[in-house]
Amino acid sequence: MSSRDVNLTDGELLKPMLVLAVPIVLSQMMQVAYNLADTFWVGRVGREAVAALSFSWPLVFLMISVGGGFTVAGTVLVAQNKGAGNDDQVDHVAGQTIAVAFSVLGWFLSPHLLPLIGTTPGTVVHELSVEYTRTIFVGVFFMFGFFIFQALLRGWGDTRTPMYLMALGVALNVVLDPFLILGFQGNPLFGLVGLDGLQSALYAATGFSGMGVQGAAVATVVSRGIGAVVGFYLLFSGSVGIELSPRDLVLQRETVERIVRIGAPSSVEQSTRALGVTAMTALVAFSVLGWFLSPHLLPLIGTTPGTVVHELSVEYTRTIFVGV
Repeated sequence: MSSRDVNLTDGELLKPMLVLAVPIVLSQMMQVAYNLADTFWVGRVGREAVAALSFSWPLVFLMISVGGGFTVAGTVLVAQNKGAGNDDQVDHVAGQTIAVAFSVLGWFLSPHLLPLIGTTPGTVVHELSVEYTRTIFVGVFFMFGFFIFQALLRGWGDTRTPMYLMALGVALNVVLDPFLILGFQGNPLFGLVGLDGLQSALYAATGFSGMGVQGAAVATVVSRGIGAVVGFYLLFSGSVGIELSPRDLVLQRETVERIVRIGAPSSVEQSTRALGVTAMTALVAFSVLGWFLSPHLLPLIGTTPGTVVHELSVEYTRTIFVGV
């Protein structure tokens, strides 16, 4: 049974649920593969680069969560109309969901939001974090385009096609990461396959030594973008059940209100979880110095009470509490 042929109104439950759920689970696992690939290759750049990713991801996660709530509305409305047999309304709702997708002002806000998470303006980690986050925000249309395609197809009952596109995106990201991050100088991939001579020739011809952390963001945006383009082509061609036309993208107040009414609570719920991750990152960033210093300061506190430098003990204690 193909997930595109699933009918949850036939009475049988277990088999259709598995057919729909397994591709979604695999897609979620492949989503993790994006981050693993980025971390693996960025780790070759240096500790500051990995730290920059750690600070950037909560902000990117927050962006995805806010928009993800509205893709839930698309899934719900498409599923409702398909179940009712209103195929024309399915196309209309799908088009409205795409038109409502928004671009975030992250390019301008990133330098101001990242210090709230724990970066220090003027440091290498802060600059790399801003670089990565801004690049991701530049490609936010493609990011949301891909998520919207997934949501609409899942509402239609097709979970395999989004999974295949996710696999394509992960494969592209894995291929692009080493070249965009490390370029053609000191790239261990060439040595691994015995092509050091080719690496030298490519570097001599291009002078490209990689984009570092920004290269990871570019690879993610490009791979998501290609997935979004393919997804939109499938939607407009009608080959996946939903067939869009330009008139479906013309906003209608009633449909937009339904999308917002259904999507806003989900958006708040998902963004709350993302804010929790962001707050945890900030707490860790601000507390790690105290965790490091406290074992070294405790012996000093223990030796100072009852001496002429009792005031120093108080200062040590204050230092620990401020750090923690």
